[in-house]
Amino acid sequence: MERHPSLEERFDPAVRIVDYDPTWPALATAELGCIKDALGEVAVRLEHVGSTAVPGLAAKPILDLQLSVDVVESGECYTEPLERLGYLFVPAPDPPGCRFFAKPPKRPRSHHLHVCAVGSARELCHVAVRDSCGPTPTRRRATEP
Repeated sequence: MERHPSLEERFDPAVRIVDYDPTWPALATAELGCIKDALGEVAVRLEHVGSTAVPGLAAKPILDLQLSVDVVESGECYTEPLERLGYLFVPAPDPPGCRFFAKPPKRPRSHHLHVCAVGSARELCHVAVRDSCGPTPTRRRATEP
């Protein structure tokens, strides 16, 4: 598969590590709400994943979001609505059952959206990595006496 031209840019100024920004959770929640409104029931599950989802963790200032759908290959259900929200579909050599979108279409980017099948290894991996990196409620409960 040919790489999308946006992946060929040599440097994205957003890709740097910055101190944790306490506005990231609210920004992610707002964006996930917009996605849910645009997709309705197509969006089976929406998550804030990646390093910006871990309270207190320094991260690249790009929100990693995850959209879980029943059938990833049915892209017509979600591609057009996501493009209307300002996302660019980036054909990349993702594992089967995954798609990638970025926002805005031109760099620097503020959002990465990973589309995964509900219950897929990729979906579960993103959530597991997030949950293992910080003091999430699940992790706190598991470590409290």
